[in-house]
Amino acid sequence: MGIRDTMNQNPKVAVAVVGVVMVVAVGLLVAQLRRPGEGVPGLTPGVKEWFTIDDGKTWFADDAMKLPPFEYQGKTAYRVRVWTCDGGKTTFASHLERINPEARARLEQMKPQQRIISPEYRMIEVKPPLRGEERWVPVGSRQAEEIMTPRCPHGHTPENLQPVPAQ
Repeated sequence: MGIRDTMNQNPKVAVAVVGVVMVVAVGLLVAQLRRPGEGVPGLTPGVKEWFTIDDGKTWFADDAMKLPPFEYQGKTAYRVRVWTCDGGKTTFASHLERINPEARARLEQMKPQQRIISPEYRMIEVKPPLRGEERWVPVGSRQAEEIMTPRCPHGHTPENLQPVPAQ
């Protein structure tokens, strides 16, 4: 007798098992979000992300709940993804990110907890760093996939590739 047959013969037990699994899953999610210094970017207060105002030449850590682009020191700041291939001795930016301008306007009107489940939150555009005003492309496109793939500089092996956490 399979699981499906057992569940069909004992629907109350099946509902109880599903309920327990859901409670455990929610409990694990809450525990993850409450860990200091960790959480979901854009949803958990206190989590940091890297941003840049000079096309990825340099970067600074700021609140991950900020929606890029935003104004910082009189300039436009974009999220930047920072990596290392040598344990942190050198770092590099793989790409810049911004939220589609129309989607950003709608997201600003939402509470942070609503943003993460909103389709607008997924309307991210990317471009390579240090390329000036190159055209932004939507995430999910073949070109975006190529842009978002980090490549270790100086011939380092990709096996050592690690994201650099913002602090």
